[in-house]
Amino acid sequence: MPSLRAPCRLLPLLLAACATAPVPAPAFVAALADVPPHSEARLEFADGELIAVAAPLPADLLPPNVRTALLAVAPDGELTFAGVEWGPRGRGYRVEKVYAEPLHRRSVLVDADGVVLERAHTVPIPEVPQDVLATAATKAPRVEEAWIVSGPDHEEHWSLLVRERSGAAHLLRIGLDGRLVRAARRVAARVDG
Repeated sequence: MPSLRAPCRLLPLLLAACATAPVPAPAFVAALADVPPHSEARLEFADGELIAVAAPLPADLLPPNVRTALLAVAPDGELTFAGVEWGPRGRGYRVEKVYAEPLHRRSVLVDADGVVLERAHTVPIPEVPQDVLATAATKAPRVEEAWIVSGPDHEEHWSLLVRERSGAAHLLRIGLDGRLVRAARRVAARVDG
């Protein structure tokens, strides 16, 4: 079993929070067994609760239905993350890629049957609606990245990575109407193995 280093010495305590969250602790711990050495698991918190986790997974271990769907939705590009994720949309496989021309990133969440649960892509900051940026400015002075996020059928919200002057980063979910839905923190837990 891989070991976790600081800042994740509190992983057992964090996983205890999974009992009330949509994250099944035993399944996440089991998924860590396949994590490539020196990669990072992701833990996302909002309102004092663990709301999502993702364990990195070598791309060749993604199920065939998942790989087929991901190739259709996010072909080409350079793979930056592949893993199994538990969160508000349930259990799925997330893949993130970066593209050079024009420079942008894509993220896709697919269930085990190959059904697309979520897709997102970055949007240049000047193209983000002003009401969305104004909402983000109430939480932090700097917007580092903006994503438009779609569910299975249509665009649902914006996801902005913002940073405070102290360096603390937050993930803001902002509705299409410009209202703040949720502020969250993502913690990267380095896995040594």
